[in-house]
Amino acid sequence: MEPPVDSYLSQIRLPAIGPVFAGRHKWAGYAIALLLVITMAGLRVVLAPIVGVVNPLLAFLLVVLISGYLGGRGPALLATVASVGAAHLVYWPIARALLGAGGWTVHILFFSTVGVLLAEGIHWLQHAAEALRESEHRLRTILDRAAAVVFLKDRSGRYTYVNQEVLRLSGLKPEQLIGKTEYDLFPHEVAESMHANDQRVWETRAPLTTEENLPHGDGAHHYIATKFLLADSAGKPYLLCGIMTDITRQKRTEEALRIADRRKDIFLATLAHELRNPLAPIRHAVTLLKMPNLSSRDAERARNIIDRQSQHMGRLLDDLLDVSRITRGSLELRKRTLDIASVIDSAVESVRPLMEGKRHTVVVDIPATPLYVEGDAVRLSQVIANLLTNAGKYTEPGGRIDVRVQSQGGEVVVRVIDNGIGIARDVLPNIFEMFAQGKSELQHAEGGLGIGLALVRGLLELHGGTIEARSAGPGRGSEFIARLPAKSLATSTEAPEAQAPSSSIHDGRKVLIADDNRDAADSLGLLLEGSGHHIRKAYDGRTALEAAETFQPEVVLLDIGMPGMDGYEVAQRIRSQPWGRKITLVALTGWGQTQDRERAMAAGFDYHVTKPVEPERLATLLESARRAVG
Repeated sequence: MEPPVDSYLSQIRLPAIGPVFAGRHKWAGYAIALLLVITMAGLRVVLAPIVGVVNPLLAFLLVVLISGYLGGRGPALLATVASVGAAHLVYWPIARALLGAGGWTVHILFFSTVGVLLAEGIHWLQHAAEALRESEHRLRTILDRAAAVVFLKDRSGRYTYVNQEVLRLSGLKPEQLIGKTEYDLFPHEVAESMHANDQRVWETRAPLTTEENLPHGDGAHHYIATKFLLADSAGKPYLLCGIMTDITRQKRTEEALRIADRRKDIFLATLAHELRNPLAPIRHAVTLLKMPNLSSRDAERARNIIDRQSQHMGRLLDDLLDVSRITRGSLELRKRTLDIASVIDSAVESVRPLMEGKRHTVVVDIPATPLYVEGDAVRLSQVIANLLTNAGKYTEPGGRIDVRVQSQGGEVVVRVIDNGIGIARDVLPNIFEMFAQGKSELQHAEGGLGIGLALVRGLLELHGGTIEARSAGPGRGSEFIARLPAKSLATSTEAPEAQAPSSSIHDGRKVLIADDNRDAADSLGLLLEGSGHHIRKAYDGRTALEAAETFQPEVVLLDIGMPGMDGYEVAQRIRSQPWGRKITLVALTGWGQTQDRERAMAAGFDYHVTKPVEPERLATLLESARRAVG
């Protein structure tokens, strides 16, 4: 027979069987024991004519029981002793006449023995009950504080116990759950799945671990559910226990990691494709330059190919570095008051070759009244150029791209609208994530790493702006809306930014080039020698240090990652020599993070430049060295 519902864990409330008086009030138990003995003795005397005087001590057993219940073992023993004393004083003459001295003595010993046994029995019961209450309290505390869902069900599927986690998640009270089934609480489809799992456990009598999905306010949650049966002392199961752990966060993290992994694979494949694309024409152009009897026209074309493709590779790397700097919060902006028209003009001019190559029509609509924003002119132009490039790539040849600028609610709004391939509904929410490209975008892409729009969002957020994408679907074009805080020119006190004077490579510098990449060192040496500089080259750190001591250069272009002795150590050793304190040290490296720059400065470098260095940047560095020496 199954235990009744009110014997289940949820209904267990053990009665307080004593001692009622304990701790500071323990003395009250002894006082009550004496009072009960006196009272019982009086009652026994009063009732003696009715009940007689045979076995007078039997009435005092009730006193021992009550004393033990109220005060525990001590008061029960006191009641036993006091009862013997009271009976002896009151009934001794009568008892001796009826029972004789021996019989009364046996009577007294028997009562005393029973009294002591009662006192010990009561004490044992009270101790066991207290231990059971403490155990039940610990179990309930553990279950209620557990982060997992814990419940008990009877054979009919009714909930007989739920822990606090169930109440917290459901927002219901115990009485709203106890006695209900899953069909009363969950949608039918969910209840069917849960009931099927329960039935498997009842039928097989084997524990079951499975995944169950339950509805929540923020959507379905995933749980790992372990279900097993509880049996009575005869081995008959009567309750099903379920323990469920919410794994929704892990599931969502796993899904995000899978998406990130897929995007990473796409990115790496795209990166390999994008790097191979410019490498192929560069190698072809180099082979062409090696051919004998090459015409000057073909040589010029080969040089132009190398120049264009190397610039393309440089832009790819710059985009990656910009995204990395934005992520780390290390991108620096040179903000000033700008007319948005100048930003649009610069961006449109930068993408003109792409638009002309695909025969696109670009229509720019800018109000006659100037609209001003505060920002970095180069970075904002980069934002608009990226949006135009994105529109140009994903619009079929001969398409139309509109750039519309307007003032709206204290913001300058720039819309880039195309009639291209559009954006699928499932791609649109993640279009500004890193490496997020839909299948159709990958099929129509003509270069790029899938980070352009992520870069747009990052740059706009640094300017306090936002970006939004809209599309009616594949084949129906797209619209990108960039918003920037407007700035009133009347509030600006900035003077126009002065143009930096152009630099050219000055002749006559003594330059030491140290790089373990021979081609890099040799090509840079040819460039500087062609401009009249005096060049010395080294292909490892130790040779570079020796060359610096003998050559005494004015400028050292020093790679960091060299075998034997790296660039940091070479710089430190040069700085430790009297002849090396006035040399301009330039770290020319592929490592461009903030900590790399800080380490270079700590090692004694004057400048930290990432590869490849532009000729104009190199000219500026040599000019700085010239002024320092001069």
